Parts: sequence; structure tokens; C-alpha cells
Amino acid sequence: MNYDIVRLQERGRLIVEERGETRDDGHITSDRSDPVQVPVQILVGGEDRKPVGDEFCGSCRVERMEYLTDNLQKHQIAAELEIIPGIGHSDGERVRTDRFLGWLGKLMQK
Repeated sequence: MNYDIVRLQERGRLIVEERGETRDDGHITSDRSDPVQVPVQILVGGEDRKPVGDEFCGSCRVERMEYLTDNLQKHQIAAELEIIPGIGHSDGERVRTDRFLGWLGKLMQK
């Protein structure tokens, strides 16, 4: 999975700080030698427990998001996992949006 880490600049403009890849083995690679401190929020539905294949990093999305959060934190990236009870993989759009906006609002106040 490829990723971009961005930062918010004045007037809402996003600037790419880092580009990298999360490999199939769960390790994170980066185009930068110096990691950028960008907080990450990971949301997953508490009912999202359908088996997803190889179990090396978890047998369902909830376990995989726990693994990803641990991996990011191990690499000194501020990552927060929130498991939202009562929703699955595709439902809870409004709840997810509200949780994200609340998290982002706290960051913007810092």
C-alpha cells in the first residue's frame, strides 16, 4: 500500500512531506531518511472481524489495524487507533466522519 504523509499549510493547502510504501510483510519504507512527525488516526469498526487471509499481522481488519498502529508507534509515528463499537467495514460513515473531525479539531487547537 502506498501512502503520502501531508501537512496542512496556511489556507488549507496540503503539502506532501513524505512518500513511501507499506509492504506486504507489514514493514514501512520511506523515500526520506529522516522520519516526519505526522499524527495518524486509524478508525475501524468493532464488528469488522471477517477473516481476511494470511494471519501474519492479524486474521481480521481489527487485528490488522492494531498491528499497523503498533508498527507505526514502533517507528515513532504518533498513531491513534479507535475501534468504533457496533459498526462493520462499510457502515457508520457519519460516525467515522464525526470521530475524524473531532480528532482533527483537537490537532488544530494545539
